[in-house]
Amino acid sequence: MTEIRYFGKQPFSDGGEVTMIKRVTAAVGCAAFCLALLTGCSGSGGDNGGKVTLKAVTQFGGDDPAAELFSTIIEEWETDTGNSVTNDSAKADNVWKSRVIADFSTGAEPDVMFFFNGSVTRPIQDKIVTVDEIRQVDPEYGSNIRDSVLNAANNLNDEGKPISLPIKGFVEAIFCNRTLFEEVGAPLPTDWESLMTAIEKFKAAGKIPISVSLGGEPHYFFDHTILAVGGAEAMNHNPRTEEEIPASWSEGLGLIKTLYDAGAFPSDTASMSSEDARTYFLNGEAAMYLDGSWFGVPADDTAQAKVTQKDIQLVPFPSYTDSQNQPGTVLSGFTSGWYISRKCWNDEKKRAAAIDFIKYNTTDEAISRYVQAAGGFAASDGAVPDESTMSNVDRQFNQLLRDAPAAPMTAQDNLEKAAFEIYLQNATAIAIGKRTPMDVLKEMAANNQV
Repeated sequence: MTEIRYFGKQPFSDGGEVTMIKRVTAAVGCAAFCLALLTGCSGSGGDNGGKVTLKAVTQFGGDDPAAELFSTIIEEWETDTGNSVTNDSAKADNVWKSRVIADFSTGAEPDVMFFFNGSVTRPIQDKIVTVDEIRQVDPEYGSNIRDSVLNAANNLNDEGKPISLPIKGFVEAIFCNRTLFEEVGAPLPTDWESLMTAIEKFKAAGKIPISVSLGGEPHYFFDHTILAVGGAEAMNHNPRTEEEIPASWSEGLGLIKTLYDAGAFPSDTASMSSEDARTYFLNGEAAMYLDGSWFGVPADDTAQAKVTQKDIQLVPFPSYTDSQNQPGTVLSGFTSGWYISRKCWNDEKKRAAAIDFIKYNTTDEAISRYVQAAGGFAASDGAVPDESTMSNVDRQFNQLLRDAPAAPMTAQDNLEKAAFEIYLQNATAIAIGKRTPMDVLKEMAANNQV
Protein backbone atom coordinates (compact mmCIF):
# COMPACT_ATOMS: atom_id res chain seq x y z
CA MET A 1 0.00 0.00 0.00
CA THR A 2 1.16 3.50 -0.72
CA GLU A 3 0.22 6.46 1.43
CA ILE A 4 -1.11 9.86 0.23
CA ARG A 5 -0.98 13.07 2.19
CA TYR A 6 -2.15 16.55 1.36
CA PHE A 7 -2.45 19.91 3.03
CA GLY A 8 -5.56 21.12 4.71
CA LYS A 9 -7.05 23.00 7.59
CA GLN A 10 -10.04 23.21 9.93
CA PRO A 11 -13.76 22.66 9.36
CA PHE A 12 -15.84 24.98 7.27
CA SER A 13 -16.51 28.26 9.00
CA ASP A 14 -20.27 28.04 8.83
CA GLY A 15 -20.35 24.68 10.54
CA GLY A 16 -22.25 23.15 7.64
CA GLU A 17 -21.81 19.63 6.47
CA VAL A 18 -19.46 18.95 3.57
CA THR A 19 -20.88 17.06 0.64
CA MET A 20 -18.48 14.19 0.23
CA ILE A 21 -17.61 12.92 -3.23
CA LYS A 22 -18.67 9.30 -3.67
CA ARG A 23 -16.05 6.95 -5.02
CA VAL A 24 -16.37 3.48 -6.41
CA THR A 25 -14.02 0.71 -5.37
CA ALA A 26 -12.82 -1.10 -8.43
CA ALA A 27 -11.33 -4.54 -8.76
CA VAL A 28 -7.57 -4.80 -8.95
CA GLY A 29 -7.83 -5.89 -12.57
CA CYS A 30 -9.27 -2.50 -13.64
CA ALA A 31 -7.08 -0.29 -11.47
CA ALA A 32 -4.91 0.83 -14.36
CA PHE A 33 -7.99 1.65 -16.40
CA CYS A 34 -9.43 3.69 -13.52
CA LEU A 35 -6.19 5.57 -13.16
CA ALA A 36 -6.23 6.52 -16.81
CA LEU A 37 -9.80 7.76 -16.67
CA LEU A 38 -9.51 9.19 -13.16
CA THR A 39 -13.14 8.26 -12.71
CA GLY A 40 -14.51 6.42 -9.69
CA CYS A 41 -11.09 5.69 -8.23
CA SER A 42 -9.56 9.14 -8.22
CA GLY A 43 -8.43 8.73 -4.64
CA SER A 44 -6.53 5.51 -5.25
CA GLY A 45 -3.25 7.33 -5.77
CA GLY A 46 -1.67 4.52 -7.77
CA ASP A 47 -2.20 1.49 -9.94
CA ASN A 48 -2.15 -0.84 -6.93
CA GLY A 49 -5.17 0.84 -5.32
CA GLY A 50 -2.98 1.89 -2.40
CA LYS A 51 -2.66 5.15 -0.53
CA VAL A 52 -0.17 7.94 -1.17
CA THR A 53 1.11 11.02 0.62
CA LEU A 54 0.98 14.38 -1.15
CA LYS A 55 3.26 17.23 -0.21
CA ALA A 56 1.22 20.45 -0.34
CA VAL A 57 2.44 24.04 -0.15
CA THR A 58 -0.13 26.84 0.05
CA GLN A 59 -0.65 30.37 1.31
CA PHE A 60 -3.22 29.04 3.78
CA GLY A 61 -0.90 29.07 6.77
CA GLY A 62 -0.09 31.18 9.81
CA ASP A 63 -2.85 33.69 10.51
CA ASP A 64 -4.28 33.53 6.98
CA PRO A 65 -8.10 33.61 7.29
CA ALA A 66 -8.40 30.44 5.18
CA ALA A 67 -5.86 28.43 7.19
CA GLU A 68 -8.36 26.77 9.46
CA LEU A 69 -10.70 25.96 6.60
CA PHE A 70 -7.91 24.41 4.56
CA SER A 71 -6.93 22.17 7.47
CA THR A 72 -10.54 21.01 7.70
CA ILE A 73 -10.73 20.29 3.98
CA ILE A 74 -7.54 18.25 4.24
CA GLU A 75 -9.02 16.19 7.04
CA GLU A 76 -12.20 15.66 5.04
CA TRP A 77 -10.28 14.58 1.96
CA GLU A 78 -8.02 12.27 3.91
CA THR A 79 -11.01 10.61 5.54
CA ASP A 80 -12.80 10.26 2.23
CA THR A 81 -9.86 8.86 0.25
CA GLY A 82 -7.55 7.19 2.76
CA ASN A 83 -4.71 9.31 1.40
CA SER A 84 -2.77 11.84 3.42
CA VAL A 85 -1.20 15.26 3.00
CA THR A 86 1.95 16.83 4.36
CA ASN A 87 0.99 20.47 4.85
CA ASP A 88 3.85 22.94 4.43
CA SER A 89 1.60 25.98 4.18
CA ALA A 90 2.71 29.39 5.42
CA LYS A 91 1.58 33.01 5.38
CA ALA A 92 2.61 34.42 2.02
CA ASP A 93 5.21 37.17 1.74
CA ASN A 94 8.10 37.92 -0.59
CA VAL A 95 10.50 35.66 1.33
CA TRP A 96 8.02 32.78 1.10
CA LYS A 97 7.59 33.32 -2.64
CA SER A 98 11.33 33.09 -3.19
CA ARG A 99 11.63 29.99 -1.03
CA VAL A 100 8.93 28.13 -2.96
CA ILE A 101 10.58 28.96 -6.29
CA ALA A 102 13.99 27.92 -4.91
CA ASP A 103 12.60 24.53 -3.86
CA PHE A 104 11.88 23.74 -7.50
CA SER A 105 15.53 24.27 -8.39
CA THR A 106 16.71 21.81 -5.74
CA GLY A 107 14.18 19.06 -6.41
CA ALA A 108 12.24 19.80 -3.22
CA GLU A 109 9.12 21.10 -4.95
CA PRO A 110 5.67 20.17 -3.63
CA ASP A 111 3.26 17.81 -5.35
CA VAL A 112 0.44 20.36 -5.27
CA MET A 113 0.51 24.01 -4.38
CA PHE A 114 -1.67 27.09 -4.15
CA PHE A 115 0.71 29.77 -5.33
CA PHE A 116 0.90 33.10 -7.12
CA ASN A 117 0.62 33.32 -10.89
CA GLY A 118 2.04 35.99 -13.16
CA SER A 119 5.71 36.59 -13.91
CA VAL A 120 6.78 35.06 -10.58
CA THR A 121 6.13 31.61 -12.07
CA ARG A 122 8.36 32.10 -15.12
CA PRO A 123 11.37 30.28 -13.56
CA ILE A 124 9.26 27.17 -12.91
CA GLN A 125 7.00 27.01 -15.98
CA ASP A 126 8.70 23.86 -17.22
CA LYS A 127 8.18 22.22 -13.83
CA ILE A 128 4.42 22.72 -13.52
CA VAL A 129 1.66 21.07 -15.56
CA THR A 130 -0.71 23.18 -17.66
CA VAL A 131 -4.45 22.96 -17.25
CA ASP A 132 -4.78 21.73 -20.85
CA GLU A 133 -2.45 18.81 -20.21
CA ILE A 134 -4.33 17.80 -17.08
CA ARG A 135 -7.62 18.00 -18.98
CA GLN A 136 -6.31 15.46 -21.48
CA VAL A 137 -6.49 13.00 -18.59
CA ASP A 138 -9.48 14.47 -16.75
CA PRO A 139 -11.66 16.72 -18.96
CA GLU A 140 -13.65 17.92 -15.93
CA TYR A 141 -10.60 19.44 -14.24
CA GLY A 142 -11.47 23.07 -13.45
CA SER A 143 -14.56 22.94 -15.66
CA ASN A 144 -16.48 25.19 -13.26
CA ILE A 145 -13.86 27.98 -13.29
CA ARG A 146 -14.79 30.91 -15.55
CA ASP A 147 -12.87 31.00 -18.83
CA SER A 148 -12.11 34.68 -18.26
CA VAL A 149 -10.34 33.75 -15.03
CA LEU A 150 -8.47 30.77 -16.49
CA ASN A 151 -7.33 32.76 -19.51
CA ALA A 152 -6.44 36.01 -17.75
CA ALA A 153 -3.05 37.24 -18.95
CA ASN A 154 -1.36 36.62 -15.61
CA ASN A 155 -2.50 32.96 -15.62
CA LEU A 156 -0.96 32.09 -19.00
CA ASN A 157 2.50 30.69 -19.62
CA ASP A 158 4.77 31.86 -22.42
CA GLU A 159 2.86 29.63 -24.86
CA GLY A 160 -0.49 31.17 -23.89
CA LYS A 161 -1.67 28.14 -21.87
CA PRO A 162 -3.43 28.50 -18.48
CA ILE A 163 -1.29 27.11 -15.68
CA SER A 164 -3.39 27.21 -12.51
CA LEU A 165 -6.94 26.94 -11.16
CA PRO A 166 -7.76 30.18 -9.28
CA ILE A 167 -10.57 29.93 -6.74
CA LYS A 168 -11.11 33.44 -5.43
CA GLY A 169 -10.17 36.95 -6.34
CA PHE A 170 -8.94 39.82 -4.18
CA VAL A 171 -9.74 43.46 -3.63
CA GLU A 172 -7.35 45.97 -2.05
CA ALA A 173 -8.17 49.07 -0.01
CA ILE A 174 -7.16 51.14 3.01
CA PHE A 175 -8.22 49.62 6.31
CA CYS A 176 -9.22 52.59 8.47
CA ASN A 177 -9.67 52.33 12.23
CA ARG A 178 -12.96 54.23 12.33
CA THR A 179 -12.84 54.43 16.13
CA LEU A 180 -9.51 56.32 16.00
CA PHE A 181 -10.78 58.58 13.22
CA GLU A 182 -13.74 59.56 15.38
CA GLU A 183 -11.56 60.07 18.47
CA VAL A 184 -9.24 62.58 16.77
CA GLY A 185 -11.87 64.12 14.49
CA ALA A 186 -10.06 63.12 11.30
CA PRO A 187 -11.87 62.82 7.96
CA LEU A 188 -11.84 59.47 6.15
CA PRO A 189 -9.29 59.59 3.29
CA THR A 190 -11.72 59.78 0.39
CA ASP A 191 -9.52 62.21 -1.56
CA TRP A 192 -5.92 63.42 -1.34
CA GLU A 193 -6.76 66.51 0.69
CA SER A 194 -8.63 64.53 3.34
CA LEU A 195 -5.82 61.97 3.47
CA MET A 196 -3.24 64.67 4.22
CA THR A 197 -5.56 66.26 6.80
CA ALA A 198 -6.00 62.90 8.53
CA ILE A 199 -2.22 62.39 8.59
CA GLU A 200 -1.72 65.72 10.33
CA LYS A 201 -4.41 65.02 12.91
CA PHE A 202 -3.03 61.58 13.78
CA LYS A 203 0.50 62.93 14.07
CA ALA A 204 -0.75 65.58 16.48
CA ALA A 205 -2.55 62.90 18.50
CA GLY A 206 0.59 60.74 18.79
CA LYS A 207 -0.75 58.00 16.52
CA ILE A 208 0.89 56.45 13.45
CA PRO A 209 -1.15 57.62 10.45
CA ILE A 210 -0.33 54.72 8.08
CA SER A 211 1.42 51.55 9.17
CA VAL A 212 3.73 50.11 6.53
CA SER A 213 7.08 48.37 6.39
CA LEU A 214 8.87 50.04 3.49
CA GLY A 215 11.87 47.81 4.14
CA GLY A 216 9.90 44.57 4.25
CA GLU A 217 6.60 44.84 2.38
CA PRO A 218 6.27 48.03 0.31
CA HIS A 219 4.61 46.48 -2.74
CA TYR A 220 1.06 47.77 -2.08
CA PHE A 221 2.37 51.33 -2.34
CA PHE A 222 3.89 50.63 -5.74
CA ASP A 223 0.53 49.92 -7.35
CA HIS A 224 -1.64 52.31 -5.36
CA THR A 225 0.51 55.41 -5.76
CA ILE A 226 0.70 54.77 -9.51
CA LEU A 227 -3.08 54.21 -9.57
CA ALA A 228 -3.60 57.45 -7.63
CA VAL A 229 -2.02 59.38 -10.49
CA GLY A 230 -2.59 57.35 -13.64
CA GLY A 231 -5.81 55.49 -12.91
CA ALA A 232 -6.76 52.09 -14.29
CA GLU A 233 -4.93 52.71 -17.58
CA ALA A 234 -1.60 52.99 -15.75
CA MET A 235 -1.95 49.40 -14.56
CA ASN A 236 -1.67 48.06 -18.11
CA HIS A 237 1.96 49.01 -18.73
CA ASN A 238 4.99 46.74 -18.64
CA PRO A 239 7.99 48.96 -19.45
CA ARG A 240 11.09 47.18 -20.74
CA THR A 241 12.90 50.34 -21.86
CA GLU A 242 13.28 53.85 -20.48
CA GLU A 243 11.07 55.19 -23.27
CA GLU A 244 8.20 52.91 -22.22
CA ILE A 245 8.07 54.20 -18.64
CA PRO A 246 4.77 56.11 -18.19
CA ALA A 247 4.96 59.56 -16.63
CA SER A 248 2.26 58.44 -14.19
CA TRP A 249 4.59 55.78 -12.79
CA SER A 250 7.29 58.29 -11.97
CA GLU A 251 4.87 60.85 -10.54
CA GLY A 252 2.98 58.15 -8.67
CA LEU A 253 6.02 56.65 -6.95
CA GLY A 254 6.97 60.18 -5.97
CA LEU A 255 3.95 60.15 -3.65
CA ILE A 256 5.81 57.71 -1.43
CA LYS A 257 8.23 60.52 -0.57
CA THR A 258 5.31 62.95 -0.21
CA LEU A 259 3.71 60.66 2.38
CA TYR A 260 7.01 59.99 4.13
CA ASP A 261 7.83 63.70 4.37
CA ALA A 262 4.36 64.32 5.81
CA GLY A 263 5.10 61.88 8.62
CA ALA A 264 2.57 59.30 7.45
CA PHE A 265 4.69 56.24 8.19
CA PRO A 266 6.15 54.75 11.40
CA SER A 267 9.56 56.07 12.41
CA ASP A 268 10.99 52.57 11.97
CA THR A 269 9.32 51.92 8.62
CA ALA A 270 12.67 51.11 6.98
CA SER A 271 13.70 48.47 9.53
CA MET A 272 10.46 47.01 10.85
CA SER A 273 9.03 43.73 9.55
CA SER A 274 5.78 43.35 7.66
CA GLU A 275 4.39 41.58 10.72
CA ASP A 276 5.27 44.62 12.87
CA ALA A 277 3.29 46.81 10.48
CA ARG A 278 0.22 44.62 10.92
CA THR A 279 0.70 44.57 14.66
CA TYR A 280 0.82 48.38 14.90
CA PHE A 281 -2.55 48.55 13.19
CA LEU A 282 -4.20 45.68 15.06
CA ASN A 283 -2.95 47.07 18.38
CA GLY A 284 -4.62 50.41 17.69
CA GLU A 285 -1.32 52.28 17.39
CA ALA A 286 -1.88 53.11 13.72
CA ALA A 287 -4.97 54.55 12.07
CA MET A 288 -4.61 53.14 8.54
CA TYR A 289 -3.19 50.03 6.89
CA LEU A 290 -3.11 49.29 3.15
CA ASP A 291 -3.78 45.63 2.33
CA GLY A 292 -6.11 43.19 0.60
CA SER A 293 -9.26 41.20 1.27
CA TRP A 294 -7.16 38.36 2.70
CA PHE A 295 -6.06 40.50 5.67
CA GLY A 296 -7.65 39.06 8.79
CA VAL A 297 -9.26 41.33 11.40
CA PRO A 298 -10.42 39.71 14.67
CA ALA A 299 -14.13 39.16 15.24
CA ASP A 300 -15.86 41.51 17.67
CA ASP A 301 -16.00 38.86 20.40
CA THR A 302 -12.28 38.03 20.21
CA ALA A 303 -10.84 38.17 23.73
CA GLN A 304 -8.26 40.94 24.30
CA ALA A 305 -8.37 42.09 20.67
CA LYS A 306 -7.78 45.84 20.53
CA VAL A 307 -9.07 46.31 16.98
CA THR A 308 -11.97 44.22 15.72
CA GLN A 309 -14.38 44.10 12.80
CA LYS A 310 -16.62 46.84 14.19
CA ASP A 311 -13.72 49.32 14.11
CA ILE A 312 -12.99 48.91 10.40
CA GLN A 313 -14.04 51.17 7.57
CA LEU A 314 -12.63 50.35 4.13
CA VAL A 315 -11.75 53.21 1.77
CA PRO A 316 -10.35 52.96 -1.79
CA PHE A 317 -6.90 54.52 -2.10
CA PRO A 318 -7.60 58.19 -2.88
CA SER A 319 -6.84 59.88 -6.17
CA TYR A 320 -4.04 62.42 -6.27
CA THR A 321 -4.82 66.02 -7.21
CA ASP A 322 -5.59 66.39 -10.95
CA SER A 323 -5.40 62.62 -11.29
CA GLN A 324 -6.60 60.50 -14.21
CA ASN A 325 -7.95 58.04 -11.66
CA GLN A 326 -11.69 57.68 -11.20
CA PRO A 327 -12.52 57.93 -7.47
CA GLY A 328 -13.58 54.57 -6.08
CA THR A 329 -11.35 52.52 -8.39
CA VAL A 330 -9.95 49.48 -6.59
CA LEU A 331 -7.27 47.01 -7.54
CA SER A 332 -8.72 43.55 -7.98
CA GLY A 333 -8.22 40.25 -9.75
CA PHE A 334 -7.04 36.66 -9.40
CA THR A 335 -3.36 36.32 -8.61
CA SER A 336 -3.09 32.79 -7.19
CA GLY A 337 -4.24 29.32 -8.10
CA TRP A 338 -3.79 25.57 -7.69
CA TYR A 339 -0.88 23.84 -9.45
CA ILE A 340 0.42 20.31 -9.93
CA SER A 341 4.19 19.96 -10.22
CA ARG A 342 5.74 18.07 -13.10
CA LYS A 343 7.57 15.88 -10.58
CA CYS A 344 4.25 14.77 -9.08
CA TRP A 345 2.65 14.35 -12.51
CA ASN A 346 5.39 11.97 -13.59
CA ASP A 347 4.72 9.78 -10.54
CA GLU A 348 1.73 7.65 -11.50
CA LYS A 349 1.18 6.72 -7.85
CA LYS A 350 0.48 10.38 -7.07
CA ARG A 351 -1.00 11.82 -10.25
CA ALA A 352 -4.60 10.74 -9.71
CA ALA A 353 -4.56 11.77 -6.06
CA ALA A 354 -3.16 15.23 -6.91
CA ILE A 355 -5.91 15.84 -9.46
CA ASP A 356 -8.55 14.63 -7.03
CA PHE A 357 -7.23 16.79 -4.19
CA ILE A 358 -7.29 19.95 -6.30
CA LYS A 359 -10.75 19.13 -7.66
CA TYR A 360 -11.87 18.68 -4.06
CA ASN A 361 -10.61 22.20 -3.27
CA THR A 362 -12.17 23.78 -6.36
CA THR A 363 -15.78 22.57 -6.29
CA ASP A 364 -18.41 25.31 -6.21
CA GLU A 365 -19.10 24.43 -2.59
CA ALA A 366 -15.44 24.59 -1.60
CA ILE A 367 -14.95 27.91 -3.40
CA SER A 368 -18.00 29.38 -1.64
CA ARG A 369 -16.58 28.38 1.71
CA TYR A 370 -13.13 29.79 0.91
CA VAL A 371 -14.77 33.10 0.03
CA GLN A 372 -16.88 33.06 3.18
CA ALA A 373 -13.84 32.24 5.32
CA ALA A 374 -11.33 34.62 3.76
CA GLY A 375 -13.19 37.17 1.68
CA GLY A 376 -12.72 38.02 -1.97
CA PHE A 377 -14.99 36.87 -4.78
CA ALA A 378 -15.55 33.51 -6.44
CA ALA A 379 -13.86 32.27 -9.61
CA SER A 380 -16.93 30.18 -10.45
CA ASP A 381 -20.40 31.40 -11.33
CA GLY A 382 -21.80 28.41 -9.46
CA ALA A 383 -20.19 29.43 -6.20
CA VAL A 384 -22.59 31.76 -4.38
CA PRO A 385 -21.40 32.61 -0.87
CA ASP A 386 -23.97 33.64 1.71
CA GLU A 387 -23.16 37.27 2.50
CA SER A 388 -25.26 37.10 5.66
CA THR A 389 -22.58 34.86 7.16
CA MET A 390 -19.70 37.12 6.11
CA SER A 391 -17.82 39.52 8.31
CA ASN A 392 -18.26 43.27 8.23
CA VAL A 393 -14.98 43.64 6.35
CA ASP A 394 -15.83 41.03 3.72
CA ARG A 395 -19.20 42.63 3.03
CA GLN A 396 -17.51 46.02 2.66
CA PHE A 397 -15.03 44.60 0.15
CA ASN A 398 -17.88 43.16 -1.90
CA GLN A 399 -19.60 46.54 -1.86
CA LEU A 400 -16.42 48.35 -2.90
CA LEU A 401 -16.16 46.03 -5.88
CA ARG A 402 -19.80 46.57 -6.85
CA ASP A 403 -19.41 50.35 -6.62
CA ALA A 404 -16.04 50.61 -8.34
CA PRO A 405 -16.00 52.42 -11.71
CA ALA A 406 -12.99 50.24 -12.58
CA ALA A 407 -11.22 47.28 -10.98
CA PRO A 408 -7.88 46.77 -12.75
CA MET A 409 -5.23 44.20 -11.92
CA THR A 410 -2.05 45.29 -10.18
CA ALA A 411 0.77 46.63 -12.36
CA GLN A 412 3.43 44.71 -10.46
CA ASP A 413 2.10 41.42 -11.86
CA ASN A 414 3.19 42.51 -15.34
CA LEU A 415 6.80 42.85 -14.25
CA GLU A 416 9.52 40.22 -14.22
CA LYS A 417 10.61 39.18 -10.75
CA ALA A 418 14.09 40.70 -11.11
CA ALA A 419 12.58 44.04 -12.12
CA PHE A 420 10.11 44.27 -9.26
CA GLU A 421 12.80 43.34 -6.76
CA ILE A 422 14.60 46.57 -7.76
CA TYR A 423 11.61 48.49 -6.42
CA LEU A 424 11.35 46.35 -3.29
CA GLN A 425 15.00 47.07 -2.52
CA ASN A 426 14.63 50.80 -3.15
CA ALA A 427 11.23 51.80 -1.74
CA THR A 428 12.90 53.29 1.32
CA ALA A 429 15.48 55.07 -0.85
CA ILE A 430 12.62 56.68 -2.80
CA ALA A 431 10.90 57.69 0.44
CA ILE A 432 13.93 59.42 1.94
CA GLY A 433 14.98 61.01 -1.35
CA LYS A 434 18.16 58.98 -1.76
CA ARG A 435 16.99 57.87 -5.21
CA THR A 436 14.45 59.42 -7.56
CA PRO A 437 11.50 57.38 -8.82
CA MET A 438 12.69 57.72 -12.42
CA ASP A 439 16.16 56.50 -11.49
CA VAL A 440 14.66 53.37 -9.91
CA LEU A 441 12.20 52.88 -12.78
CA LYS A 442 15.01 53.03 -15.36
CA GLU A 443 16.83 50.29 -13.50
CA MET A 444 13.62 48.30 -13.26
CA ALA A 445 12.97 48.58 -17.01
CA ALA A 446 16.51 47.43 -17.75
CA ASN A 447 15.90 44.33 -15.62
CA ASN A 448 12.39 43.71 -16.94
CA GLN A 449 13.55 41.32 -19.63
CA VAL A 450 12.35 37.80 -20.39
